[in-house]
Amino acid sequence: MSFVCNVSPFFQKACNSSFKEALDKVVCLPEADCDAFDVFLEWVYTRMVKYPTWPLDKLSRGECAVWWRLVVKLYLLANYLQCTSFGNAVLESVSRAVTRKHVSRYPGIETTKLLYNSTLGPCGMRGLLVAMKVWRSSLTQFTAHESECNGYYKGYPEDYLVDLIIKLQKKSHQLEQDPFANEKACQVFRDPEIACEPVEASGGTENQPPSAAHT
Repeated sequence: MSFVCNVSPFFQKACNSSFKEALDKVVCLPEADCDAFDVFLEWVYTRMVKYPTWPLDKLSRGECAVWWRLVVKLYLLANYLQCTSFGNAVLESVSRAVTRKHVSRYPGIETTKLLYNSTLGPCGMRGLLVAMKVWRSSLTQFTAHESECNGYYKGYPEDYLVDLIIKLQKKSHQLEQDPFANEKACQVFRDPEIACEPVEASGGTENQPPSAAHT
């Protein structure tokens, strides 16, 4: 259990307090996606974000949509668990893939809505999705007739469209450079880390897997 407590303030509070979860040594996460939690546990042990399918440019449109939805769920899980180091690992893996042109398809409208409806204000994943649309999409989507533009972006969250306009203005005025120009540049998407105090394991459990966390 100390593995997840050392990276997640959420687990740290839940497992080291007078709450029922700490007494029962079971933390239930009914809203967490099982596939996303499996990827999180893999990262806890290896510090590597391992996706079921990779690279993305070889996937069909449907498979791509599933992949992007998992990416957003991983990021939302990181926010829920207050584990920004995991969220930043997800951001880094995706931005690196975009930089290396392994990712060529964009998340669909439903995935974009999931992200924007589940986050408040600016964040790393919002910034990544908007930057990818601005720096890795065809200019025809932004220079087309108004009726065509309405077709491109109909149904997208209003906040997303506002973010897109602001990013386009910064690009046109050369206030920002391509964040996918190199792997160092794409680190701009990282969220501020949340500090987490180390947890001392007791009873020789420091090498036990965090199997008490269920989804």
